[in-house]
Amino acid sequence: MIRIINQFILAFILCVPQISVAFELATHGLLTYKTYQASTIADGDFLGTLGIENSVSPFGNIYIDTSNTDIIFRGAPVIRFPAQIIRKDLNLVDDVFTVVSWLMRGSIREDDNNSHNFLLCNIKSLNEGNGDPDPYPDPPERPINHFYDPVNDSGLSLLSLNTEKNPDWAIGVDDAFATTLAKDTTRRNHFTVFDAIESMYRALTGHESTNGTANIGPDGYVGPHDVLRSAYWATTFRSLGDIVHLVEDVAQPQHTRNDPHSGDCLDVFNGIFGHESFFESYLEARVTNQSNAIDKVAETDIEVTNYPELVISDYPKPIFNRYSDYWSTREGQNGRGMADYSNREFFSAGRNLSDRDNFGLGPYYYDEPSNDPGTYNTIYSWSDAGGYHTYLADAVEDKLNQSETVTNITTKQSLLGDAISYWGGVADYSYSLDQNIYDIQADLLLPRAVAYSAGLIDYFFRGRFEIVSKQDDASQMTVKIKNISRIGDAPDGLRLDAGTDSRFEVFYDKPDGTRARIPLTSAVVADAAGNDDPGAVTINASGQAVLNAGEIVEPDGTITISFDLPTDMGTDLIQGLWSPFTFVYKGQVGEEEGIAAIVFSRTSMLAFYEDCNNEDCDIKLGFHATESKDTGTTWKHYTDGPADLTDNYIGSATYIGNKEILAYGVEYSGTEAGSNYFIARHYHSFDEGKT
Repeated sequence: MIRIINQFILAFILCVPQISVAFELATHGLLTYKTYQASTIADGDFLGTLGIENSVSPFGNIYIDTSNTDIIFRGAPVIRFPAQIIRKDLNLVDDVFTVVSWLMRGSIREDDNNSHNFLLCNIKSLNEGNGDPDPYPDPPERPINHFYDPVNDSGLSLLSLNTEKNPDWAIGVDDAFATTLAKDTTRRNHFTVFDAIESMYRALTGHESTNGTANIGPDGYVGPHDVLRSAYWATTFRSLGDIVHLVEDVAQPQHTRNDPHSGDCLDVFNGIFGHESFFESYLEARVTNQSNAIDKVAETDIEVTNYPELVISDYPKPIFNRYSDYWSTREGQNGRGMADYSNREFFSAGRNLSDRDNFGLGPYYYDEPSNDPGTYNTIYSWSDAGGYHTYLADAVEDKLNQSETVTNITTKQSLLGDAISYWGGVADYSYSLDQNIYDIQADLLLPRAVAYSAGLIDYFFRGRFEIVSKQDDASQMTVKIKNISRIGDAPDGLRLDAGTDSRFEVFYDKPDGTRARIPLTSAVVADAAGNDDPGAVTINASGQAVLNAGEIVEPDGTITISFDLPTDMGTDLIQGLWSPFTFVYKGQVGEEEGIAAIVFSRTSMLAFYEDCNNEDCDIKLGFHATESKDTGTTWKHYTDGPADLTDNYIGSATYIGNKEILAYGVEYSGTEAGSNYFIARHYHSFDEGKT
């Protein structure tokens, strides 16, 4: 019986095409694009340290949906939903498979719903017919898990409907605010923080993190390994898009004040399920300026005089030490999270100043903003378009950045109450929100939605390394690596802590593209002053350096690793030089689990250039070679070659950037007139050695 009631409730909640979304799809796409621009990953140099070249479609169009037991390839459409929102509605990027495009895809797809048919309500899935169902094998109703009320620490509370709290849904845990996060092993959302961490590990290493298996593809997969790792990179950024969507959602006060706003197709249950959100429709119209969005606003009873372009101003990115803090710092009325701010400082359509007397289906009012009209300043306004208005104004306090506190109108007071009061009666005011108030809410909330989302992305990528020095010879390499982990541009670094299975590893690519672990032969941790801690790590049977209990790598501390160069990698072949080593740490970064990684190459590089008689090189006079032993920082003359170039084997190669490789062959050919000489042939590849 309870299940039938829940299905009845769910059917009505989903009785409009856009469901109870916090912002509509193009709005989420724009917010996520702005989030990317404000975040660490907009820095191409940082992505380069992870081996990512953010060029045209760096990962392809495949991502991965991983349930508890199955791994499924998903093909993201090139033209259809959500690509048309990214390319056409927003007109921000043309390539729908860049890093930012994958973020935007996740943000748009987080509002996926299922199709429903109930009485006169026929709801079509947003993604129906696009060949990319969400997700395998049991699609959830995502939007009902997008609410978080920080006052009552609850998700959407509506009769007996069972929903998850927004931050639990985003992080993939039983309780996002617990001291130790417990992963929800039965989660139906496959694009959580924990899924993003695992996907990033698989993209970097080609292995599963728990048992170390290299079987990370769908059953029977025998395709290229680099394609598989690229799909996991796509999944990492797609998941981060879903996550920042959920941070953006709590910048909408209806999602933090338990204010259902789906409307209903029968138009008779708005008292329970709320009216369809004007705020969301209005912002979508301002983002797209499309007629269908404007028509949707026109169907409401709120007068709109214009649709100004949506300009999102700057706001300082918050820096927190836990994922959950970006939603709520759980400090009561002093909370500094995004949900704390939107719940405490703003009224919503169904949770306004006078709504304490409405039919009690939940906490219809909150202590903040104040429920006492006498605490507000009264502002009288007149406009030719809208006539006479009475507004109540108060401080909109920013507990995170007090300098960002402003005073603004918060609600609109009914004219009838003013008239009764004027004639000596006892006014029974009603309160509402209009375009002016929604414009103010947008001006204050949207910059914070972007900043909090960008701050969370910076937090995800807080693990960082820097190469201090490298030494190698024909058989072994030693690398000194500094821990520069920090959250965005925060002045204080983060330590790497011996949590559960905190470990360091090095990987390389075999000639067939398989990524394999290289066993470490030694590893030594030192503090920031250079003092060694011989007992900090132990090398296990798999060749990983594991942090021992109670040990750390402090901020600006180092770990020096040594390993034998793999024999199947080669010391002077193309494969050995344009596929760098990948150094990975997985474990506790600061207070929570994370990943840090950096790619590096061998130290010795050779570069060649021809000596010709003119720019067209009609006559080849010979060639010159220069050598670098510090990965290209300094160069010195190495040797010269004769003009008689003949076909020869490719003996070595140098990666010179932008997918270009200069390859050369040198063959000793005896002596002539007492001098050694050799013949050589140059090869220039523009596609990383494929041709």
